Amino acid sequence: MGVLRELVRAFWDGFNNGTGKAKEEQKAGVEYGTPAEEYRQKDMTVEREWLYPAGLPTFETLAGEGHADPRGLVYAILLFNMERKRPFSDEDISYLDFGKKSTAYSALRKSGLIAPLEPCEEMAELYTREEMEKLAEEHGVSKSGNKHTLAKKLLNGGVKIDRRKHRGRLFRLTEKGKNVILEYRADEEAAIRCAAMSLRNLNYGGAVAAYRDFDKKWGFAHTSGKKHTIFAHYDIPRCRFRFIETYPMWELENTRNFKDTLRACLIAGLMRGCEDRLALRYNVESLCNETIRCPGLTGLFDYEKEVLWKIQEQINHDAGSALEYYISHVLYLSRKEVRGY
Repeated sequence: MGVLRELVRAFWDGFNNGTGKAKEEQKAGVEYGTPAEEYRQKDMTVEREWLYPAGLPTFETLAGEGHADPRGLVYAILLFNMERKRPFSDEDISYLDFGKKSTAYSALRKSGLIAPLEPCEEMAELYTREEMEKLAEEHGVSKSGNKHTLAKKLLNGGVKIDRRKHRGRLFRLTEKGKNVILEYRADEEAAIRCAAMSLRNLNYGGAVAAYRDFDKKWGFAHTSGKKHTIFAHYDIPRCRFRFIETYPMWELENTRNFKDTLRACLIAGLMRGCEDRLALRYNVESLCNETIRCPGLTGLFDYEKEVLWKIQEQINHDAGSALEYYISHVLYLSRKEVRGY
């Protein structure tokens, strides 16, 4: 079992990094509108018109206007899990644009996106029961009650939170904060959906327009100079797009609608630099209810039998994982097209 575990781990490392080897013969018989070698030489330059052409507001400009436009603030809390029960701390804030955690905390609090905990709630979170009981003994306070009750007694007895030991601030998202994060995510999902729908007909202009509309509302330039944009932050060779456009997906026994949707989602993902198989699976499934049918899926990967059995077990348990594996396979072939071997 130890050997099998190591094989599976090795497979996943290669799979996640896109370094797994697909079988060479799977490209046989594929026809391209332009010979692969020819467009590889012609199209290695990035399509400049796919990049955001206009200037984005800088974080400094947004801050100078008091963050009336909240996009810079939203970025600082964008990754927060809104289902989380425990409070957040200033360590959770993406504060680099602000320079200091305290500055970010103050700006978010002033905007009403976060709210500090009540003192007794904060003490109950920061201190263990044992620490609180020790403080109660030192200050002659009754140790009865739950942590919240004990914290209230300690504070009423003159005990203060030791800020030398607990320097961070605890807070919760307000309804306003939750709503603005949800608005961002909904706009992003709508932009991705619109881009994919346009790309079903290889309408790159429509996809670019959808992404630019999103950027007009949420994009900005960080203090580092890097742009927060839905578009990829690096150049993607045109031949990768070209490969996915023309790849016939001969391994699938699905309808043309499914193949066109899958192809569109892969291209839309490349445009924003997304090659995460789970995210791309979600994009496909949100646009098409058809289940992938790929009878020879495990045969597309050149791995040890034990690993292939593990893959098949996973597919049997979750049919959607087959789509993830196939997405990884096609993206691997597109990267291989860039390398030329």
